Amino acid sequence: QTQPTSKQQRADAIVVAFDDEIAPAQQAGYLPDQIHCIAPGVDVMQGQIPINRAAARVALGKALGDHAMGTYSPLAVCFGRLEEAAGLETLIDAWRQIVSRWPDARLWILGEGTKRGALMDRIEAYGLTSRVLLPGVVESIDELFAAANLMVCVDPNDNDLRSLVSAMGAGLPVVASDSPVHRRVLENNQHGMLFPAHDDQQCALCIARFLEQPTLADILGRNARCRIREAFSRQQRVEAFQDVMQLLLSNRRTGQ
Repeated sequence: QTQPTSKQQRADAIVVAFDDEIAPAQQAGYLPDQIHCIAPGVDVMQGQIPINRAAARVALGKALGDHAMGTYSPLAVCFGRLEEAAGLETLIDAWRQIVSRWPDARLWILGEGTKRGALMDRIEAYGLTSRVLLPGVVESIDELFAAANLMVCVDPNDNDLRSLVSAMGAGLPVVASDSPVHRRVLENNQHGMLFPAHDDQQCALCIARFLEQPTLADILGRNARCRIREAFSRQQRVEAFQDVMQLLLSNRRTGQ
């Protein structure tokens, strides 16, 4: 967006989520002191949450139709638009490689879109119909994160980072395509693993590292959780908005 709308032109302030959105806001006509950077926020518990993975898998397996899901089967989840250029073909190709080493591994791709049919055809052509599910939209993401071993984010251009931030806040290890969008939230090999976008072999290698090294997965998951608690908590977001509103009210009172 290069030009502010009529409502924005009347606004006293504008809120952006990340530092790299400040310059476009200035180009749209906002002054530096009108722009406030407030990161997205999620709820993060202070203590480590004990995960009842078996119970979560039983409940979700029944709900999603994956009745053969085992307690110890590797499970990755992905939230994405089932659309062109979303990178899901890369993930399915990568999962074909994962299944060759872990035959009971599961991949659940959550989302809707016009490419569902084409993705299903790809899944069937690879013989992965019992290994890759497209269950649509799931309401209980907390239960989903409890059931999963890791999360994969493949779309390098998806600016909606809520699912990524939520997964990291839950302590879930993350594999993501290397892009400016994902680097807003995580640092490679510190809070998760990044792979070159659309490279299925590198994607598979990153996933395999987590499955081979559960201690590494646990360490990066804990690091991710700390990162979200420090920079992306809902409480911080609420307090930041309160500060902006207090500033605006103060400016109104003083006539600024």
